[in-house]
Amino acid sequence: MNLNTLKKIGLAFCIVVTVGCREDANSLSREWRNINNEYIDSLMVTVDDSSAKNALLKFVNDYDKKVKIVEYRLGIWIQNMEKEVVVESVLGSDSFAVYLAECKTNLDRLDLELERLKKVAEDAQRNAVGGKTFPNLLEIAQKGKHSTFRDALKSGGKLVSDLSQKFRGEFKVPETRIKDFVANSKKRYGDTHIQF
Repeated sequence: MNLNTLKKIGLAFCIVVTVGCREDANSLSREWRNINNEYIDSLMVTVDDSSAKNALLKFVNDYDKKVKIVEYRLGIWIQNMEKEVVVESVLGSDSFAVYLAECKTNLDRLDLELERLKKVAEDAQRNAVGGKTFPNLLEIAQKGKHSTFRDALKSGGKLVSDLSQKFRGEFKVPETRIKDFVANSKKRYGDTHIQF
């Protein structure tokens, strides 16, 4: 092996080892919030077939890929941190509390946008001239197209399920601490439908 190859291997090792060290509940939940809000915002700016194509390519169809990257980072963070650090980071995180509240808000926004997109697609078809079609607009207006996103908003996604499972299982966090966190979050940021 030459020196350049060894340097590249060393650099890759350092990146893998340190990737979980910079994460915390704020950064991970903020990333999830950004992904969710970008998804909804892409629907909001969809007004025709061209903007629907853009939303599909950049946000809707890439949703699973973006989420998997953050899920991977979450797994590394949980694995690399002491359980007390993870617990305190989550229970002290405003961003995580906002994430829980935003899931409900974004679920409502999703329903409103899908209703609007359905009307936009119907109007486009009704006013089409010369056999023009709107495949992207019709695709983005389908409720089934967004089922993975809807399910994540309903449950809080892997962020909530992984942390909830760890807190009640391996971490043995007292239920009263979790209930206090949820109650304080509701006071500060509004009600949520997610069970944490």
